[in-house]
Amino acid sequence: MTILMLNRDKMFTIFSKDDQFYLTSVTGGVAQYGITILLSEEEARMLAADPERAEKLAYRLNGAPDAFEDRRVRPSIAP
Repeated sequence: MTILMLNRDKMFTIFSKDDQFYLTSVTGGVAQYGITILLSEEEARMLAADPERAEKLAYRLNGAPDAFEDRRVRPSIAP
């Protein structure tokens, strides 16, 4: 596993594992849980180079996880 970006403040990570690229974000209120989505290699590298854009994607994922259902990974992967 290779960590491309780790943001502890916003609680998300962009990483690669077994030639696949992912974003895992922690979401929830009282009960927190991780959500993982699949990224293309190009998208992962672009996000890793642009922390603001990565934060926006993590925020959108947390606010509307159903919008990412087509590329959601279950169970969530904890890097």
